[in-house]
Amino acid sequence: MFLVFFFLGMLAAGVHNVYERMARRIDVRKRDKRIRELEKELTELKAKVHELKPPPSPPEPIPEPETPDLEAKLAGLQSPRGWGLFLIKNMVDDMNIEADEVHHTIELIFNLEGNQS
Repeated sequence: MFLVFFFLGMLAAGVHNVYERMARRIDVRKRDKRIRELEKELTELKAKVHELKPPPSPPEPIPEPETPDLEAKLAGLQSPRGWGLFLIKNMVDDMNIEADEVHHTIELIFNLEGNQS
């Protein structure tokens, strides 16, 4: 009788051991798959960052937006460009423009509580 229980215990331990090995392999495969996905994302990100090159010369400062005159633009007296900053400035409460050697930064300020400070 003792031998029957002994062998049943060994069989249960063996089944448990096999289950643990399978569970570990599944976890390792999931981890390895996630590592490969992250390596692929990192490679794509490196390629994107590598494509970003600084401009050959410092950027020109952004001029203060002038009020576009549709008639002057149609007559060719004003540049056809220039609506963007004008429209943005008129849709926000305040706009600050900063530039350094590489970047232009446009800070848009919205007063959410209706304060016109």
